[in-house]
Amino acid sequence: MYRLELLEIQLIKTTTGRRVRTIIEEQAEEVMMLINKNRNVTLVWHRNKGPQFIAKAYESGIKDNIEIPPEIEGIKLNTLLRRIAAVLQEHGSPFLKKAIGKHSLMVFNTAKKNKSLKAIFEEFKTMDQQFNLDSNNESV
Repeated sequence: MYRLELLEIQLIKTTTGRRVRTIIEEQAEEVMMLINKNRNVTLVWHRNKGPQFIAKAYESGIKDNIEIPPEIEGIKLNTLLRRIAAVLQEHGSPFLKKAIGKHSLMVFNTAKKNKSLKAIFEEFKTMDQQFNLDSNNESV
């Protein structure tokens, strides 16, 4: 089993995680296409250390005691998130723009509160309990 699959297993253990996975699946292809093919998006992604933050986030979900750094080479994580959200909204489809508008605050807050993917997965468990969500009843 690949390590990425291990992260997905952790993600889908909760109702909140399954909802997040659905949102990611709906947007991932377009986001990757924009990062790889749109010069403006590519520049924002790389200048704001997107690949380095993703690598650390991935590592923080696999290994214990690894955290996503709040800053890499002078770029803060929240700066990356704000800038990439803005450029994706500028160049993305109406569907992507709507999704970013709807979910960006949750992403910013979750990233600010949690120092690793493992911590985020734990927060999803807490959210499920708080809103009385389980695998059989996904409504509040």
